[in-house]
Amino acid sequence: MILKPETASKIKIKAVKLFVVLGYLLYSLVSKLYGILVLSLILYFSAPSIGLGQPYTAHELLIWLNELPENYKTTVSSSLLTIVGFLIAFSIGSAQQRKQFISQMKIEVASDIEAFFNEVSRVTTDIEIYAKYCLKVSSEINENTDQNSIDFHMYNILGETNKFLQKREILRAKSIEVHRFIGRYSIILASTWGALEQLEKATEAFNNIAATMWFPAPLINVTTENKQEIFIQQIDEEKLNQYIEAYKNNYGIMNSTTGGLRGRLIAPITGMNFSAIVSLLRLK
Repeated sequence: MILKPETASKIKIKAVKLFVVLGYLLYSLVSKLYGILVLSLILYFSAPSIGLGQPYTAHELLIWLNELPENYKTTVSSSLLTIVGFLIAFSIGSAQQRKQFISQMKIEVASDIEAFFNEVSRVTTDIEIYAKYCLKVSSEINENTDQNSIDFHMYNILGETNKFLQKREILRAKSIEVHRFIGRYSIILASTWGALEQLEKATEAFNNIAATMWFPAPLINVTTENKQEIFIQQIDEEKLNQYIEAYKNNYGIMNSTTGGLRGRLIAPITGMNFSAIVSLLRLK
């Protein structure tokens, strides 16, 4: 029987999910105190059926302990106290160390994502300013309002276009780099409720802006004749407006979502206090 590619893909996804769930259950049973307790209870009640013999009941165990010699009782009691105390101390120490390590990783992830989207916000804003500038120059040329102003813009547009081309290249690289966050930090993000969803939402908003950045730029230099005519021929007002509209619709979503993502990662570390509650209540 030959499975269709779509069916085979669905079976693989379900198999991976089942493997992850079973692996997590097994990990919990052998690596955590409550898991070891559950595993012990399972083994205790299923011992006869798996050939381990019938274990003592609690009452039989107390009778056995009571019948031991006094020196044996002291040895058993002290051993139990030592083992239990060691397990508790080891568990607390391991939990604190793991918690500190995870907290540090969350801070690093939050800082990395924040720095990335801060740079993206700056570059997308600079490109939006350039797009509006091109529309402004086009409007002045079409209306022929002030020739001196138009001449200045024709002189200035060369430097602004070079800056735009550099920033667009940065944005192109960022649009590829943004996808590394899910692969690189998926475990940390998946361990915090809603973090992956917020990163995907911010990434989608960024991609919506980046998809419209490929509008033509006027290629004019100091030796170009008929600068105004060439400028009008080379720019595309529709695509300029598409970028401005995409920026307006997605910029706020991108920044608010990344801010919320940082909050989700940092909030469990900083905790909640009275000052934080008052500050949240004051928000409008």
